[in-house]
Amino acid sequence: MQQLTLDKLHVRNGTVILPESDGAPGKRVTGLDLDATLPHADGPLTFEASGSYDGDRVAASGSIGSFAQLLAGGPSSVKLALRSPDLLPDGATIDGAATYKDGTLTLAEFAARSGAHTLSGNATYADDTLTIAQGSFDKTPFAGRAKLADGALTVAVNAAIDGKPVGITGALNQIDQFFAGGEAPLALKVAAPDYLPAGADLSGTATYKDGAFALPRFTAASGADTLSGAALYKDDALSLSGFTAKLGERTIAGDATYKDDAVILDVTVTEDGKPAKIAGSVTAIDKLLGGEPAPIKITIDAPDRLPAPASVDGAAYYKDDTLVLTGFTAVSGPYRLTGNGTYKDDILVLDPITAATGEQTVSGAMTANLAGDVPTITATLNATSTGQAKDAAPPPEQTVPAEKAKTPAPPTGGNPLAAPPGSETEIAIAPPAAGIPAAEAPASEAPASKAPAPKPAAKPGTRDSGFGWRAEKIGVLALKGVNADITLTLDQAVHEGIRIGAATVKATLAGGKLTIAAPDLKAYGGGGSLNLVIDASGPAPAYSLKLALAGLDAYPFLRDVADFTTIEGKAALDADLAASGDSERAMVSSLNGSASFNFTDGALRGLNVANMLRTLTTGILTGWQFKQEAKTVFNKFGASFKIASGQAVTDDLRLLGPLVSVGGAGTVDIPAQRLKFRVNPFMLASVEGQSGKNNMLGFPVPIAVAGPWDNPAIYPDIVGVLENPVAAYSQLNALGGGLISMPTNLLGIDTGDGGLVEKSVAVPTAITKGVLGGIGQVLGVKKKDGAAPQGQAVAPQGETAPPVPGETAAPASGDAAPAEAEAPAAAQAPPPKRRPR
Repeated sequence: MQQLTLDKLHVRNGTVILPESDGAPGKRVTGLDLDATLPHADGPLTFEASGSYDGDRVAASGSIGSFAQLLAGGPSSVKLALRSPDLLPDGATIDGAATYKDGTLTLAEFAARSGAHTLSGNATYADDTLTIAQGSFDKTPFAGRAKLADGALTVAVNAAIDGKPVGITGALNQIDQFFAGGEAPLALKVAAPDYLPAGADLSGTATYKDGAFALPRFTAASGADTLSGAALYKDDALSLSGFTAKLGERTIAGDATYKDDAVILDVTVTEDGKPAKIAGSVTAIDKLLGGEPAPIKITIDAPDRLPAPASVDGAAYYKDDTLVLTGFTAVSGPYRLTGNGTYKDDILVLDPITAATGEQTVSGAMTANLAGDVPTITATLNATSTGQAKDAAPPPEQTVPAEKAKTPAPPTGGNPLAAPPGSETEIAIAPPAAGIPAAEAPASEAPASKAPAPKPAAKPGTRDSGFGWRAEKIGVLALKGVNADITLTLDQAVHEGIRIGAATVKATLAGGKLTIAAPDLKAYGGGGSLNLVIDASGPAPAYSLKLALAGLDAYPFLRDVADFTTIEGKAALDADLAASGDSERAMVSSLNGSASFNFTDGALRGLNVANMLRTLTTGILTGWQFKQEAKTVFNKFGASFKIASGQAVTDDLRLLGPLVSVGGAGTVDIPAQRLKFRVNPFMLASVEGQSGKNNMLGFPVPIAVAGPWDNPAIYPDIVGVLENPVAAYSQLNALGGGLISMPTNLLGIDTGDGGLVEKSVAVPTAITKGVLGGIGQVLGVKKKDGAAPQGQAVAPQGETAPPVPGETAAPASGDAAPAEAEAPAAAQAPPPKRRPR
C-alpha cells in the first residue's frame, strides 16, 4: 500500500452494497459516479462522488491529506463536503484530523457545519458507537454517545445550557423505518434540575421524510405537568400544532411556531374555567438571545379577567441570565400600564411602572419574588388624580313662593335603607321620595296613593328572604397565597367621586394576615386615621377596624361616600370594631366593639321638625310631606353605640337645636336588620317666656320606632302617653296645636273602664295618621303600596306591637263620638316658613 498510486479512478453508474445490519440485507448505493486521484502514497487522496442512497440523491467531495499515513494508523487531515437536498437541505462540511487504528476511527478537533449550525469536538467510532467528547453545538458545550445496533439508535447526552446541566437519554427504535419515512417509536428522558425539578419524559413517534423531522404524536410529562401534541422541524422552522399543556390549574392550548427568527403564538390559556386568548409575536429572536432589544407584540382577550381586550407592545432581550422588558405599554379599555421590567432568578422587578385609568394615575416601583411556594410583593407607589370632584358646598337653598309651596321636591329615589334583592346592604338615612303635594293630601283614612318607584337593578348574588346578609363564604382565604408590603402615597386623589386630600397608606400581608393603616388621612376639610386588619391565617377569618375621623364637611362627605344629601355641618366618626366568620352573616352576628357619630353646627336638609311639631293641626289632618326648601338647624346631632354579638345599643341619641331637640335610646339588631328605639322630642314653645328665657316643652307623645330597619313602624309610645295624660294634653295645648278642641277621650282621659290603659288599643286615628305619618317622613320611611294591613300588627318578642293605621279607640260607652267626627276640618296650606337662623 506504501507504493499505491492512482492517476485517475472513474466509476460510472456503479452499485455499492453495504454490510448487513441485524440480519437484514445491506443498504445499496446505486447510480454511483466516482472520480478519485492519488498521485503518490504519501500524497493527498481527493475524490468526488454522487449517487442514490435509499432513494435519496447524495453528493460528496473531499480529501485525505496523507492516505498512506492514515492506513498506517497515523493522523491525517480530512475534509469532506456533503450535499443532499432531501437529507441535508443546507449541505454539510466536516474537517479535522483523522486516525484509523485497531478498528477505531478517530476524528480529533473536528468541526461540522450545516447552515447556521456548528458541531465541534473530538469523535471516535467503534463497535457501532459514535462518541463525542469536549463537544460544542452552537456554542453549547456537551458530551455524548450514540449507538446504532439491533435496529435502534440509542443516545446519551450531557450538556450545559447557560451553565446549567441538562442530561438527555433515549432511544429511536425501528431506525430503518424512520429513515424510510415511516413512524418510529421514540422515548426520551430529560434531567434538568434548574429548569425541570421533576425531570421530564417524552414518548411518541418520529419520522424523517423530505428533509422534515416530525413528531406526529408526542406526550411529555414533568411531575404533574403535561404537554401533548404534534411537532415539526423543517427548513429551520419549528412548529407545535394542536398542543395542550397542563401546568397546575392552568391549561394552555393552541399553536406556536419558530420561523425566520420569530416566535408566533396563537394559544388559549384557561384557569379556573376562565379562558384567555393570547396571540402575538416576538421577532428578532437572535437579537433577543444576544442581548439586544427585540420587538414584542401580543394581544389578550380575557373577558372574565379584563374589562376589554388588551394589547401589549414593547421590546425584550435576554442578557446575563436576565430577561429585560423595556418601554412596554399594556392597554385594556380605559386602563393603561407602562414601564420597564426585569426577570432574573425568580424575581420580577417593574421599575418604573405607571398605571392609569381615566383620571387616576398610580406610579412607582414594584418587586415580586416568585421563588418558593408563596410569592412576595413589595411596592412603593404614588397616586394622583386629574379628575374634578363635585362641589364641596351643598346647593343653595331655594326660595319657594307661597303659591308654589305645595310643589314637592324632585324624587330622590326609594328608601335608601331598603336594599334591592341580591344587592349589598348599605345603612343610610335620607328623606323619602316626595309623594303627592302636601296641600293635596287627603284628610281621610285612606292612604295617599303613590306611583311605585322603579326598582334598581339587582346585583349578582342571592340572599335569604327577610335578611340582607349573604351566607356564602367570603373569598379572603386567597390572602394566604401571597405576601406583600405596599406603601401608597395619595395626593389630591379622586376615585369614583370620593376625594382624598393627602394620605400615606401602608398595606402589609403576611401568612394570610392583611393590615391596612392610614395614620394621617386628610379629606373633606378634616381627617384622621384608619386601621383595618383581615386575618385569614386561622380556620375562621377575623376582622378588626379602628376609625377616627373628625372635622369632615358632612354634606360632600356623605354625598360622595353614600349618596346621602340630608345632613350638612361638621362630622366626626369613631369606630373600634371586631368580627369573625367566613360569611357576611357570620361577621355581623359576631360584631363587637363601639362606634359613634357626631354632627355639629349643621342642619337636616328637607325637614323642618320644629314647624312640623308647632303646626300639629295641619300635620294631623293633612299629613307631612318632605320639602326641598325645608331645613332643621341643629347645634349637635349624634349617638354612641356599644356593640355585642351584633346588637348595637345606645342611650344618648341626641339632636340639639335652637328650635327643636330630640333625645332617645334604643337598639339596632344588625344580624336581623331591625330597630327598637324610643325618642322624646322637645321644641321651643315661645321665643321668650315670662322669665325672659326661652321655654322648651317636651312633646307629650314619646315616639317608638320598631321593626325592620328598612321599613320600621313609627308610632306613639302608648305607655308614655298614659303615664300622665293630663300633662300631655296641657303641653300639647301650650304648643299651640289644634288638638285643643278634641274631646279628652281621644287621649284616653276619662274613658272609664275598658279605656286605653286596660285594652292597650292603638292611639286614635288623628294621631296615628298625623303625628305618626310625620315622624315616618322625618325618618325617611315611605308607606308601602296598597292598603294598610288589617288587624293589629304582631311585633317580635320584646317589642311593642305597633298601632294599626286607621284604627280608633273603642268608645267606653255608646254615646262616645268617633274620633274623626270630632276632629277639626283640614286646615289650609300653612303660611310660609321662616328660615332658621
